[in-house]
Amino acid sequence: MHLDGFSTRGKTDFEMRERLFSLVDRNLIQISKLYVISAMGTRLAIYEYSKETNQLTPRTIARDPKYVTDVAPADRWTYELLELAGEAKVKELVASIKVMCADIACALCSSTSFLMAF
Repeated sequence: MHLDGFSTRGKTDFEMRERLFSLVDRNLIQISKLYVISAMGTRLAIYEYSKETNQLTPRTIARDPKYVTDVAPADRWTYELLELAGEAKVKELVASIKVMCADIACALCSSTSFLMAF
């Protein structure tokens, strides 16, 4: 399984961060949080970028120039999709994203209504 290889986990972690950074680079004004889910089999790692704090979790683990470093520990893939806790976490994320989308839609409607009043 890929989760057992620290090299594979490290490459996956790097790719997830790069994809998330490419989205942040687009200057997404309305979005307060971005989520990226990495799946290895049925295990999930959840990356979260907060615009408010400019933080990305889980934190980056730097490579050591002298020693072999596990930059993406297996326990980063915390959630087992086939267990209740994993299913609940995915549902929680979906609910959070739906609220953000509704908030964005309301903000866009309000600004359009405001502009139409003038």
